[in-house]
Amino acid sequence: SAALTAGVVLAYQQFATRGLGAGTLDPDATILQTPQSFLGSSYGTGVRLALDQSLGEDWALRTQFQSKVDMSPLQNYRGLYSRPGDFDLPAVASAGITWGSSARSSIGIGVSHVMYSEVSPFTSAALPLRFLGLLGDAASPVFTWRDLTVYSLDWNWRPTASAVIGFHYTTRQQPEP
Repeated sequence: SAALTAGVVLAYQQFATRGLGAGTLDPDATILQTPQSFLGSSYGTGVRLALDQSLGEDWALRTQFQSKVDMSPLQNYRGLYSRPGDFDLPAVASAGITWGSSARSSIGIGVSHVMYSEVSPFTSAALPLRFLGLLGDAASPVFTWRDLTVYSLDWNWRPTASAVIGFHYTTRQQPEP
């Protein structure tokens, strides 16, 4: 009545910016003229483990963990910022319980904890100049992300054996600086 699954996470990202935030306003035009675009890509791997446990006829428990995915640096941006740019994917731990209210529908609740504090932030030239001017000295502010806890509610209905209609509601999805 239990199933343990494991998987490998393969991640590929692309990042592009036009002129790294620098540009000039052409007096004869109303648009911002920017230099050439920069494009970079990175790769990373991680692991995902899940345990599904039956808790009786109508109840099931699911727990899951995905490791942090350490992405390779974006080499095109080396030297433009204080460190090579990378956009690591944070580790996520999840748990949820599902109740099969009938043979064709189920209701579930869950909680996920996203460990953003493990991921180094990517400082950008788009940050306010007053803030960027403070970086690097002894009184520099610490720029980190807070961990995020996400709550969810699910409802699924199976009108046929091969179709599922579902409703999925979650709380905040973006980290807070």
